Amino acid sequence: MQELKLLDNDDTFTQSTLELIKGSAFFEGFNEEEIQVFAKWTKVYSAATGCVVLSDGDQSNCLCLIVKGVINIFER
Repeated sequence: MQELKLLDNDDTFTQSTLELIKGSAFFEGFNEEEIQVFAKWTKVYSAATGCVVLSDGDQSNCLCLIVKGVINIFER
């Protein structure tokens, strides 16, 4: 089974993530400080075709934002 791949966690990705967040309608109600905190805690991953990101019943404390690509959601 394919797994998520952590792309990087340096300042370049943090800055890119910050710009994506600022440009997203989802975060319109957030102030600058809240966006900065969110971006600091964000990690950027890549998922290959066929990768299972979450499965039904998983215990998780993450929020997944799909920036590019397509994701299928189904219940087994």
